[in-house]
Amino acid sequence: MRRDLPSGTVTFLFTDIEGSTRLLDVLGERYGEALEVHRALLRQAFADHGGVEVDTQGDAFFAVFQAAEDGIQAAAQAQRSLAGHDWPEAFPVRVRIGLHTGEPGRISEGYFGVDVHRGARICAAAHGGQVLLSQSTRDLVGDAPGDGLALQDLGEHRLKDLTLAQSLYQLVVNGLESRFPAIRTLENRPTNLPTQPTPLIGRQAELEQAAELLRRDDVRLLTLTGPGGTGKTRLALQLAADLLDDFPHGAFFITLAPISDPNLVTTTIAQTLAVRERPGETLDETLADYLRERRLLLLLDNFEQLVAGAPAVSALLAAAPDVKVLATSRAPLRVAGEHEFAVPPLRLPDLLELPELETLSQYDAVELFVERARAVKADFTMTNENAPAVAEICVRLDGLPLAIELAAARVRALPPAALLDRLGERLGLLTHGPRDAPARQQTLRAAIDWSYALLGEPEQRLLGQLSVFLRSWDLEGAEAVADPDVSVLDVLESLVENNLVRQAEAAGDGPRYFMLETIREYAGELLAASPDEDAPRRRHAEYVLLLAERAKAVMTGSDFSLPGVPEARLVEELPNARAALEWALGRNEEFALHLAVTAIWAWALSGLSAEGRVWLSQARETAGRPESVDGARALSWIGALAAAEGDYRAAVQFAEQALALFERHGDERGAAMALVILAETAYSTGDVEQARRCVHEARDRADRLGDGFLLAELLATESQVDTCAGEYDRAQATLDEALAFFRRLGVPRRRWAYQLINVGWIALHRHDFGRAREALEEYLAEESLKNPVGIANAEVNLAAVAICEGNRDEADRRSRQALVHAREPRARHTIAPALLNLAAVAALAGDVERAVQLYGAAEGLMKAMEAPFWGVDVLIVERYVTPAGEALTEDVRRRVIEEGAAMSLDEAIAYALEEQ
Repeated sequence: MRRDLPSGTVTFLFTDIEGSTRLLDVLGERYGEALEVHRALLRQAFADHGGVEVDTQGDAFFAVFQAAEDGIQAAAQAQRSLAGHDWPEAFPVRVRIGLHTGEPGRISEGYFGVDVHRGARICAAAHGGQVLLSQSTRDLVGDAPGDGLALQDLGEHRLKDLTLAQSLYQLVVNGLESRFPAIRTLENRPTNLPTQPTPLIGRQAELEQAAELLRRDDVRLLTLTGPGGTGKTRLALQLAADLLDDFPHGAFFITLAPISDPNLVTTTIAQTLAVRERPGETLDETLADYLRERRLLLLLDNFEQLVAGAPAVSALLAAAPDVKVLATSRAPLRVAGEHEFAVPPLRLPDLLELPELETLSQYDAVELFVERARAVKADFTMTNENAPAVAEICVRLDGLPLAIELAAARVRALPPAALLDRLGERLGLLTHGPRDAPARQQTLRAAIDWSYALLGEPEQRLLGQLSVFLRSWDLEGAEAVADPDVSVLDVLESLVENNLVRQAEAAGDGPRYFMLETIREYAGELLAASPDEDAPRRRHAEYVLLLAERAKAVMTGSDFSLPGVPEARLVEELPNARAALEWALGRNEEFALHLAVTAIWAWALSGLSAEGRVWLSQARETAGRPESVDGARALSWIGALAAAEGDYRAAVQFAEQALALFERHGDERGAAMALVILAETAYSTGDVEQARRCVHEARDRADRLGDGFLLAELLATESQVDTCAGEYDRAQATLDEALAFFRRLGVPRRRWAYQLINVGWIALHRHDFGRAREALEEYLAEESLKNPVGIANAEVNLAAVAICEGNRDEADRRSRQALVHAREPRARHTIAPALLNLAAVAALAGDVERAVQLYGAAEGLMKAMEAPFWGVDVLIVERYVTPAGEALTEDVRRRVIEEGAAMSLDEAIAYALEEQ
């Protein structure tokens, strides 16, 4: 044990030279001299303030201070010395510094634990010349860090260790640079990498090796392989976070665990990236086109059950040369170009030559056990007495992270020696697993079996029953699938305490729960072996139907008393809807059809029109009575989803068939909704009179029903038809009538606030710009849930107001905001007007060729949708774009318009936003 290292609460200081590779290229042999000067300056700063050098690797230092104030002063002195040195050829050595205070564990050469990882990550977030501090360090130094020093609050940031956001501060040193680019954290990179409860323990060698592979030009697909529980997913997430700077368009985590159909691989990728089908294209073609111009990393997790879908991933890589894929799977994908990286178990000690306590703590498996044990028992410490038992537990669990975490969670009740005794008994009973299964997988199964055997009978039954959920669930869901006589809350809490179920943060009324996939599979096997396997699956399907019926009641106006936001909830439950339909299609076709037409909102709100049509078609074709009311509803929805895809001929065909069936059954409401589809299809393609006829007929049916909410919705639709017809006063009067209906019926504001966009749209066409601005800004300020398309529509209309008022800067800003919000949901009806607005902005700025090219992109998009420009869009073309185009020759104007029209959707948006 090093006696010079302080213990207890200490402050770590980490350093690293920014751009060291470039400096080496520039300075050549003189780089060594510069490195030595840098080392001398830093070591002097450490020594002057009582610091101790813990480690140095290459151009990086790790030092420790007993007092946070000393660490601050050393960092300031180091930056002053580096800035004041006369570096060769005006290439200064710029050093990033990170400071963090904590109570780490001690080992013979230094320290270990989460605080060490945190300090290194804070340093990695800084820029050369910058000093960053954690909240704990700032709390100790207070508001007065020293003469000539100040602290700047940078707010909360997620570091690349993927944990929750941390408060970070910058040390400002008088006379030195204080303005830096945004710090290098997850918020400043496009990514959806999920939050992790703790930093990754160990795996440094694996991270470096895998990163080296992924950075190679010839490696496009890297698959992390290994049995369940080796930590493939956690390693892949950290690897993606470490490589974020290499992928300017981001790194995106796509979980494949909830799906079992290989044909849904690209669908799931597209859904995560918010890519939706373009009219006349398959989803694969649209996704390939979206990825073609991007440099990003796709992390495809849990691929093992979908290996038949691997060729689709290869096809995407072939179409998108700058995209790379990082996959996790229990076996290689077996496709051309794949590079396999076998994830080994955590590093383990030799039980026959067990090292001393300090050295033993350095092994990754032991460090993981200690950290997880401290999470459930804060005063847990590894001693000379319990160290052999801890080491043997890790070895007997074969160094598999999941098994170690499950074992460590038991330290609350069992000391390591007792834990080892119980573990040994269970492993002894389960040493003869399948001969073709890897030994580590057998060991993991034994670990989970052991943890399962420690549960009571209610916990065991509920664990198997909860495996029917494919992603997550809440307490109500658990109660729905469980046996009726079980106290679910108590049993569920027990499963959480035993780390077999985990609790996730949720923005709703209560927590949500999930299982690690390996445990869910294990629990699924338990359920499959039980004599009443079908009962919880049936209850699960009935629960999904219940949620869908609640959402439908809110969205169709039959019951506004239900709490929550059904749109967001339904989208979250989409994997469970798939599972419920898969179960029902093979057992109860009539139930399956009813479930499909009730839950289809989940697909519609997710933008997965094509997949939704497939489910509806399959459910209707297999039903015994496809001509039933549910069959008619399926046809109506298929028509609506076809219209959303721009397939208007199919939309009309299915809506007309649905209308005939609804009339046969005397279902007036269903007939009215089919007529709405026909009306929206008609005015989208320019047939205003047909749209008006359909709306009027639908209104007659709503009158006969006495359905006030439906009538109000139809009045709002009629106002849109009137606007398209240029009858703006009539449109305003009709919309006023609709809003009066909503208020008179007591409809909550959150359910009709989106109509404020319609108010603004009509006012814009009436040239009542003050009213238009007021309504649209009121919508944007509305506290109820707003989807990105609604926000984009409001922004694009406010941009049109700004153009008409001559405010070019506002028009430019709002049009760009509209594109940003409409980009992911692929809202073409909003993207095209936004492009047109930016064409007008360019025309006003005198950039004629850009104006004409943006117009060509907007016009090409509208033609692809078989939709005309109307109203204010025509005014913008005539007033701004056409006059600007007259400055070009006819040949040049035609060429530029054709170039704009030839752009893909993503190319047009990138061009409009002036992205690379």
